[in-house]
Amino acid sequence: MVGGWVAAVVTLAGCNARPIEEVEPPPTVAEVEPPRVTPDDSPWWRGLNGDGRPATRGITPDWNLERASWATPIPGRGHADPTVVGERVYVPTAREDEQVQSVLCLDRASGKILWETVVHRGHFSRKHPKNSHASSTIACDGRFAFVAFLNDDAIHLTALKPDGEIAWSTRVGDFRPKHGYSPSPAIHGPLVIVAGDNEGGGFLAAVHRRSGQIVWKRARPSAASLASPRVVTLFGKPQIVLAGCNRVAAYDPGTGRLLWECPGVAETCVGTVVTDGERVFASGGYPETETLAVLADGSGRPAWRNRTHAYVPSLLWHDGFLYVLRDSGTVHCFEAASGEERWKKRLGGTFSASPVLIDDWIVVVDERGRATMFRASGERYEQLATAQLGDEMFATPVACGSEVFLRIARYDGDRRQESIVRLGPFATEPSGDAQRGVRRTSSAEPKNTRESPAASRR
Repeated sequence: MVGGWVAAVVTLAGCNARPIEEVEPPPTVAEVEPPRVTPDDSPWWRGLNGDGRPATRGITPDWNLERASWATPIPGRGHADPTVVGERVYVPTAREDEQVQSVLCLDRASGKILWETVVHRGHFSRKHPKNSHASSTIACDGRFAFVAFLNDDAIHLTALKPDGEIAWSTRVGDFRPKHGYSPSPAIHGPLVIVAGDNEGGGFLAAVHRRSGQIVWKRARPSAASLASPRVVTLFGKPQIVLAGCNRVAAYDPGTGRLLWECPGVAETCVGTVVTDGERVFASGGYPETETLAVLADGSGRPAWRNRTHAYVPSLLWHDGFLYVLRDSGTVHCFEAASGEERWKKRLGGTFSASPVLIDDWIVVVDERGRATMFRASGERYEQLATAQLGDEMFATPVACGSEVFLRIARYDGDRRQESIVRLGPFATEPSGDAQRGVRRTSSAEPKNTRESPAASRR
């Protein structure tokens, strides 16, 4: 046992599922200072509020790589978004040829790679061809950066210090991969929340931010689902809400106890839930297809549902309307209260990245790097701009303050090269090298590279 108290061995429905050893929380949990983040940061998946609606200043829809202030080539491949806190940008990456999973830290102002820490070496697990071995967006509390990797058929959560040194690494639970892993960790109080839905026996767990001990762990149904947990406050009550395994479920963040659940959506979900405060919205997936609105009053009763669905991209709610971006390239706008469809538009392309709201407009980017900007309006579809952002893009654009951070890939024949790109600041016109194009760093290889002891032993 690691932390907490072992309560029971639980097996929920599923063929060949392993029993999950649940962990009960101790009577008291050591407090940790609140995350040191600001509205100009994007400290975890989908931004500060976790809903794809960041606080921004002056960002306009006229995106192009010519206005980038820097573009830094990075080694390997990953679909995780950049995490931006203070003067740092964190990204996980994986080099399949070397079987290495690592974390890179870049300087926010210049794009210079400050350090790389190897977290795991070898023991790559099975994944879907469209997934990567570094798809979970890092969560950062302003001191530690928390990264979740699937390695050796288990989910590991690792905390890295500002200099890249590993503070702790915890094997949270076994994981039988079907499509790989992509759920991003969430932070609540002193805890980091980690989801591990899989066919071998799913779980939801909370790990202490400073000690790395598992504070509590709950069994989930045995199903291959990849949605990220989200902590929201509904009717004054904080709760972890998670879609997948043919339900939307809410848990007490302090204990992991189930608060409510509503049957529906799909067995496999990827998108993160959103809420308007009165309803929780989820969409998926496979093999079922559904968009579901659940009353947020704790009853678990559905408000409405329909057969439209987004499998990989998350939903976006704004100003009374719910936007559903289908993987196949159609965007739908629904009235959030009733589920009535207001409009739909075929954009073309295939989408994995999630929509982002910037001021009064929305940006979506397809897998070939084509961005489309349109007005956030329930009246009609109004396109504002398009832009080509590289040859491939699976990560969601990150907007914070007056900047946009992108994780793109370009091809030179069969050679694929990923880069992290900063657009802006938009509040002022770029000058110097930025006016003449993209300023590129000299090398994708950082000078300060370290390796975790666990990785070196494998």
